[in-house]
Order: sequence, then C-alpha cells, then structure tokens
Amino acid sequence: MLIKHTIVGLNLLVIGVAGSLTAFIILNVPELAAALAGVAMVGAVLFVVGWEMPEHPIKAMREEIEYLKENVERLLEELGVLDRNPIFIPSTMSTDGKLSIIIPLTKNAELEGTGRKIPERMLVTMKNIPCLKLKPPCLKIIDELGVSEVETIGQVEDFISKTLVQHLNIVDSVKVATRTDGTIVVTLSKIKYGFSKYRGKIGFIITIVGAILAETFNRKIEFLNMEKKLEETILFFK
Repeated sequence: MLIKHTIVGLNLLVIGVAGSLTAFIILNVPELAAALAGVAMVGAVLFVVGWEMPEHPIKAMREEIEYLKENVERLLEELGVLDRNPIFIPSTMSTDGKLSIIIPLTKNAELEGTGRKIPERMLVTMKNIPCLKLKPPCLKIIDELGVSEVETIGQVEDFISKTLVQHLNIVDSVKVATRTDGTIVVTLSKIKYGFSKYRGKIGFIITIVGAILAETFNRKIEFLNMEKKLEETILFFK
C-alpha cells in the first residue's frame, strides 16, 4: 500500500521539479533552482523508501501506478510539453553513459550538432534551448539484453521484440521497417494492460521503443506520431 513516505516523497518531488523549472527558465535564478532541485532529490529518496512493491496487492499496484501517472501528466501539461515530440539520445551522447529522453521546452527546437555530451542533470541547455532530460524505463532490461549499435533492421526488431514480448509480455508481436525518407515504422500487435492510454507522447511503450532505436542506430531519434489500426499500434520515428 501507499505509506506516508511515498506520498510525502512524491509531493516533494513534484514541488521541487516544478519549482526548479520555474526558477531556472522563468525567473533565471540558478541558486533557487539548485535549492529546489535538492528538494526534488529528497522527495525522490523518500518515495523510494516508501515503495513496498513486493508486498503490494495487484489492485493496489494498479491504483498506485494510475496515481503516479496522472501526476506526471499534470506536471508535464503545466510545463506545456505534454504533446511535445520527445527526442531519444543514445548512451554515447550522455556524460553518464545512459540512454536519455530529451524534451525541448521551446517549440520547433533544432538540437542537431550540439558538439558535446549531455550532462547528468534534469534541466539541460542544448544550443541555448532549455530542455528536460529524463530517464527512459527498463534500462536494466536493455542493459541485460546488451542492446548496442547493429547492422540490420532485423536486429533492431529482435531487440524490441525481446524487450516488449519476451521480457515484459505487453504486446503480442513487433515489426520494424524503414521508409525511403528515413522514417522508422514500428508496428505493435495487441498492446495489453492499457499501456497505450497515456495522454502525452512519452508513454511507457513509446519511450522503451525510442530508447532502443537510439541505442541501436547510435544517433538521436525523434518520435513523430502514433496511429491505431484495429489491433495494431503503429509508431513513427525519425
């Protein structure tokens, strides 16, 4: 069940993140942003301490996930980035050697050619554009699978299939293809458990697929859009 550490921790995390973003982007007060980032870190620690996942009944787990998802959606909506196209960065482009999700806080941002690795921070500046840097889910699974740069699109499909079908069991099958204009098309058959209901563009499955694509192609990958056809969900990246 949710205990007080979890609730207090999440509240501090949301307040700290929202406050540090406001201080950094709007007020331009780095000292205040750093202090509020510290509050967010304390909240994250409390949240982890209060997390009792092995003891949670399934129903309580689902309610908890819904609770957390709703708050994240509301926070991103307040920042005006809920429907902003996320950009996925391979581990080779981050100073911490980890896959990352970049969300520009300015519309129509062009992030090519930054010329440097992205630092390990939640708020980063790329070509004078303020951005959020988030961690994608399932990094441990991706590491265990040894996801790395590949030579064929079949290998890319294999990595995504092993993650979503074999390890997580949240889709029935995966197909990956590329178009002549460079667009990467990922077709997922029968998404389970309602993971496609996230309102924004950094949903659970989208971020896993985007992260694997960035790592296997070893370059920046941008999510474009999603289409649904009967029992298939089609994701477009470039």
